[in-house]
This record gives sequence, structure tokens and C-alpha cells, in this order.
Amino acid sequence: NQAILNTAKRKAKEQGLQQGLQEGLQQGLEQGLEQGLEQGLEQGLEQGIEMAKNETAISLLKEKIPLDVISRTTGYSQEYLKSIHI
Repeated sequence: NQAILNTAKRKAKEQGLQQGLQEGLQQGLEQGLEQGLEQGLEQGLEQGIEMAKNETAISLLKEKIPLDVISRTTGYSQEYLKSIHI
């Protein structure tokens, strides 16, 4: 009887560990995907904003708007704006 009880306990422990591992992996995967998606969206948004700012600066340069106005508008330094080749 004791051997059967010990075997049952060992099997139950193994099943519990296996289930815990599976649940932990699933939870970790879900959290990782969520964090990855958030970071990807944030990076994409930042890149999009930077591209739009660049396009605005170039458009304003083409319109011969004074550098100080473009600098205030875009946040770019006048030195950087001078380095943009249009």
C-alpha cells in the first residue's frame, strides 16, 4: 500500500510540475508577445514621426523658409538643416 501511495504521489507531483511548466511557458509567451508588440508599435510610431518631421523640414527648405523658423518648427538645429541636401 505504501509503495502504491508513493507511486501515486510521485506521478501527481510530475503531472503538477508538467502542468505548471506548460502554464508558465504559455504565460511567458503571451507576455513576451505583448511586450514585443508594444515595443514594435512604439518604435514604428517614433520612426514615422521622425520621417514626417524630416519631410516637413525638406518641404520648408524647398520653400526657402528661414532656417530659424524651420529649426523652431521641427526642433532640428540650424546646422543639421544646413547639412540636408535638397
